[in-house]
Amino acid sequence: MKITDDYKTSWKSRSTKNDTPWGHEYTWGALRGINGKCLFINAGKRTSLKYYTQKDEVLFLRKGVAEVTHGDEHTLESPELFPMKTTILHEGELICLQAGCPYRIKAIEDCEVFEIGNAGDISLVRVEDDYGRNSTQNNEKSIENE
Repeated sequence: MKITDDYKTSWKSRSTKNDTPWGHEYTWGALRGINGKCLFINAGKRTSLKYYTQKDEVLFLRKGVAEVTHGDEHTLESPELFPMKTTILHEGELICLQAGCPYRIKAIEDCEVFEIGNAGDISLVRVEDDYGRNSTQNNEKSIENE
């Protein structure tokens, strides 16, 4: 049998736990171009208001109740024409966010959120942060503590 460059296989990996100001998260690299996180957000806490320059995401609420404040690619430059929206997520619901669209997650109850995103240029831009963290992060290591 000849092994080629497109040889398919399987493997075991490990996630990394990161403490955050709003709880903690587990991050992992998945298949080519896909990364995942499991966010544990404490009730009453919230993530940064942020967006990614090229990373698209799906946020699936596995447990709890969350308030997601989100906009589109024009919200930050023209909020009067493209206002932020608020969506309440319950267990089993999800929200899809494209690159350039700002969002923030607030835990109404303790939450567990699965985040799956493409792993292209995942530059994070923080618009607001309750915890005094930097406004722009440009590498995966620095965005682990969103």
